[in-house]
Amino acid sequence: MRLIDESSAADYLRESGRIADDERVRVRLLTGGVSNIVLRISFDSTEREDWVVKQAREQLRVTDPWFCGVERIWREVETLRICADCLRDERQTDFAADDGFRFSVPQVVFEDRENYLYAMSAAPAEHIVWKRQLLRGVADRRIAAACGKLLGRLHARTWNDSGVANQLADRSFFEQLRVDPYYRFAAEQRPEFREYLEPLIASLDENRHSLVHGDFSPKNLLLFQHEVMLVDFEVGHFGDPAFDLGFFLTHIVLKAIHLGNREPEAPA
Repeated sequence: MRLIDESSAADYLRESGRIADDERVRVRLLTGGVSNIVLRISFDSTEREDWVVKQAREQLRVTDPWFCGVERIWREVETLRICADCLRDERQTDFAADDGFRFSVPQVVFEDRENYLYAMSAAPAEHIVWKRQLLRGVADRRIAAACGKLLGRLHARTWNDSGVANQLADRSFFEQLRVDPYYRFAAEQRPEFREYLEPLIASLDENRHSLVHGDFSPKNLLLFQHEVMLVDFEVGHFGDPAFDLGFFLTHIVLKAIHLGNREPEAPA
């Protein structure tokens, strides 16, 4: 497996034939995650749209040792394509007409199975990460409603879908990256909460009804031109949609607590 970073990505793209030998690109590291290397590739040519190249890493960048198989990158690609099918334009009218927001996910540009990486289309450079807007105290209920509708679309379009259930049946990456570090670790550290956490773990296995994104949070919702783009699909699986709802609402509540009594800014 050839590891890439800011300094080697351009050479990798040329040597693998993804770009021409004389094509000039700029590479920028995208921060915020702990489990992958994510690079934005910008082309000098105005005719080329930016890419995002993402490569899995076995060891996550956290304080305690935490490992997860790099094969999860293919679960991400698989889930991304299913989400793209759910959000095709001709199916969006009933969800988007009332508030004007469109929903999207990146498009896969290429896959490199040998090196556990893939490239996808990038959001426009002027996009806003919803998390940053919220942490500034900018609260726009229209955006929150649009994000809820986006999540509802993914759950509804895959509800009890046997094809998606078979395709995303393996939950090992979800277990390694969500259930173990969140529920089981918390139960070990705080035994007094075990009686509450163990039923939650069981419910995730007992209520498998739809696609579950598994990381539906403000950091993975990009805003631009009345569009909401969802990213980061590596813990996608067929399971209990209540996890997405709880995960999302937890992030919203924590940001409200973080801001305290601060007066929110009016949205632009």
